[in-house]
Amino acid sequence: MSDLLRADRRIVISREAGRFCVRIDPAPDGPDLSGAFATYRIARGHAGGLRMVHRWPIIDQTCGEGLNK
Repeated sequence: MSDLLRADRRIVISREAGRFCVRIDPAPDGPDLSGAFATYRIARGHAGGLRMVHRWPIIDQTCGEGLNK
């Protein structure tokens, strides 16, 4: 089974150094799917795409602080 297909993965959105970061936890061995984005909307869009493709849950640690951005 591919490392990307593990069911225990989750997508985490956090705020670090003024940017919205998306990471996969635990990180896959394959391509780097993480990223840092200027706005919450773009980060949430990236996370949503990963969720649709890989069916991993999203854990939003920003408490919605970027909703107005």
